Parts: sequence; structure tokens; C-alpha cells
Amino acid sequence: MSKAQIAVVKGDASSAAEVSVNAAYSQNFNSLPAPASTKPDKAEPLAWKNNVTLRGWFRDVGHSKGDCSASGAYVDAPAFFNYGLDGNPNRSVGFRNTQGNERDAAAAIVFLNETGAPIKGVKISYTGRQWRRQSEAATTLVVGWRFFGKEFNADTFTARQKQWWTDVPALTFTAPQLEGSNVVNGMAPECMKKFPATEVIFRRGVYPGEYFSIRWYYPTDPKSTGNGLALDDVEIEFIK
Repeated sequence: MSKAQIAVVKGDASSAAEVSVNAAYSQNFNSLPAPASTKPDKAEPLAWKNNVTLRGWFRDVGHSKGDCSASGAYVDAPAFFNYGLDGNPNRSVGFRNTQGNERDAAAAIVFLNETGAPIKGVKISYTGRQWRRQSEAATTLVVGWRFFGKEFNADTFTARQKQWWTDVPALTFTAPQLEGSNVVNGMAPECMKKFPATEVIFRRGVYPGEYFSIRWYYPTDPKSTGNGLALDDVEIEFIK
């Protein structure tokens, strides 16, 4: 069976997990710990390591005070969170940060085409969840993709980079709760949105031996503190 492989290129991330292009890659983030604390400053930190904690996944945050594995958030919060209800193994990963420039963040997964044919595109589905209402500004998660060709360096990859990414507007998640309580339940129907499989055809095929990436980007407003948004139940089908 032809395979597509999650991109791992150096060090202790040398053993790749294979993904069949005839099926789909999926990630629900439930392998992350389920903390018992609701206060980020009291919770145990999430010992995240790019391309290791979750094979093929990279997170990139600006001006973060560190990673936090809590279910809540507060105004002077770290940018990257392992979100979920207290002690509940159903997790999601996402962002929230204070206002200001260069406080944006992103999470991306990188694939390597190890099949014998080009990958023409992907079908992407996921669930967007809101875990904190901090602002009336329309905080978003923006989904995009990019090529790397045959050269990819996991040590220098920056998922927040402004260039080279092509956004998919149909997959943008906008915070649904802009008024009311600060603490919201990302599992509640009014705090989430399920995006059905959306077809994305690349400008050209990703040829064998080439890398490509899908990312979730969290831009920030220079004048407004961001709401807590997360991604969950990601599924990516490969179009040959």
C-alpha cells in the first residue's frame, strides 16, 4: 500500500509514523495529560517538544511565558494550552495571549510524501473550540498550507512565518462567544464549530520526496486580548 509519512528528519524524532494516503490522518490530542487544576498559574506545565510530544506536530508562539496544561486562562496567559475540562481525557490544543504585536501563535503538522505519485491536495476537517471569552474582538484560527520541496529542517521551522502560506477561508474558526462570562465550556455546542471535510487542491502536486504542511494560525490584535481558541478532532485525507 502506498504511504505518506509524517515529516521527521533529525534527532530523537527519527522514527516516523506512517499514514496511508488511501485513508486519513487523524489527531484528537487525547494522548496529552488531563490536568486537575483550573488555574493556569497553578497547573503543571505541559512538557511540549516539537515533533516528539505529538509526532509531526510543531507549535510556535510569540512572547509566550511558557506552555500550560490547564483548562482555563487568565489575562496574562501563556500562548499555548492543552485545553479541556478538569480531569477529562478529551483534550484539544490552542491559544490565547495578551494584546500586542508579535504575540501570535501557530500549530502545524508536516508531512513527507513517500508514495510513488504526487499528492494533489487534501481534505481537511476539524472542530474549533472556544475555552475563554476575554474580548469582544473576533479572534480567529486560520487554517493554511504550504510546500517545502525536498528540503525541510525541523530545527528551524517557524509555523508563525507570514510568507509562503496559503489560507483556506472556509476553514477559519471565529470565536462564537464574544459576550458574557469569561470562562466558557469548549465542549458546549454554542462554543464550538465542526468543520466538514473541505477539499483543498494545491497549486501543483506534492511530488515524492517533498514535504508539505497544514497549520492553524492564531493572529492577535495589537489593541485587544485574544479569546481562548483550540483545534480538535483533526482529520486530513490525501488526494492522489
